[in-house]
Formats: sequence, structure tokens, C-alpha cells
Amino acid sequence: MSSAYKASISSLPGKADRVSGWNRMRRLLSHAGKPDRPGLYIARRCRYFWDTVPMLARDAKRIEDVDTTGLGHGADAIRYGCLRQDWAPELKFVREG
Repeated sequence: MSSAYKASISSLPGKADRVSGWNRMRRLLSHAGKPDRPGLYIARRCRYFWDTVPMLARDAKRIEDVDTTGLGHGADAIRYGCLRQDWAPELKFVREG
């Protein structure tokens, strides 16, 4: 009987409050490089982010939000991640047998 263990990462649905997510994402991006604060770092090799996120337009009716008709999939994924309360993955050890 095998006593190997494997780790699994669980995820939760993102919060629906878009504006809070954009605010947190902006704050984390602005804190990148500050040694006393957590920051969000985006690699130069992440072409989809750099090709789309800086060009996102603001929503005409709700200026604190972005226009949802644009290519915002990458930005939405990062926004959901920024809204997570616990950034460390939850590890579960499962005994295989």
C-alpha cells in the first residue's frame, strides 16, 4: 500500500464587487518595490497583461469601474486574485492507498 501524499489547492469564487477589486489592484501595483508593503508584480513576459490592461477604458457611467466591453479577461483574473483574503493556498494532504 502506497503512503504517498499529494497537495491540492482549493479555490473560492471571486467577489462580485468590481470597484473594490480595481482599487486593491491599483494599490498593490503602486506598492510594488516598497520593502515594507505587499505589492503586485507583473512579469514583462506576461504579454497579454501588458497588451490589454494598460489600455482598458473606464466605464462612461461608473468612472471607478472599467468598460466591460473591452478585453478585460486578464485584468479580471488578477482582480479576483487581489480580492482573495488568504493568498496562501490551502493545502490538503490526501493519503493514497
